[in-house]
Parts: sequence; C-alpha cells; structure tokens
Amino acid sequence: EKVVCGFSSVEGMALVNVEGTGMVGIRGVDKRIFGVLEYHDVNVALISQAISEHSVTFATSEDQAELAKSIIEEEFRRELKLGHVSSVDIRAPVSIIAAVGDGM
Repeated sequence: EKVVCGFSSVEGMALVNVEGTGMVGIRGVDKRIFGVLEYHDVNVALISQAISEHSVTFATSEDQAELAKSIIEEEFRRELKLGHVSSVDIRAPVSIIAAVGDGM
C-alpha cells in the first residue's frame, strides 16, 4: 500500500517566475537562468517548467529573491527589451510542502 504518513514544509521561500513567448523552443534558456544564479550563489530549491516552455518558475529563499530577479533581468535584458521575455516576477512569502510516506 502506498500511504502518506505526513507532510514536510519549508517556510520563508519565494517563487520567481520567468515568462515569455520568446522562450518557447529556444535551447539554452534554462542553462542561462540557472547558470547565472549559480554564478551568483543563489540557491534554488525547486524548479517547475510548463510543458509549453512559456515560463520557468523556481523557488529560492525569500532573502535571495530580489537578487535572483535582478540577476535574471540583467542576463535577459536584450530579450526583455525585445519582448521575448515579458516578465520576471516574485511571489513571496510562500512555503514548499511535500507529502512523505512509504512506497510512494
């Protein structure tokens, strides 16, 4: 039997969403996002990407969210100017919740 035994949560997090129609089908977008974050020592706890590749969302600590946003805006300043990337937004505070259990 697959049983949820409990839930685990991490508080004090922020979601950063990078969105734009110009990201669809373009190779290397994720590499640029996460490469520049790594270079600036921004820790990423969770990554989610829509199947359409229209947006990439990641979780980082609330205290690193503004830094992450400004780094990405600088990295993609050309794409933002051209409208290929439409926005870099932060949603905070948020918590990450995970189901924990046996046989899952």
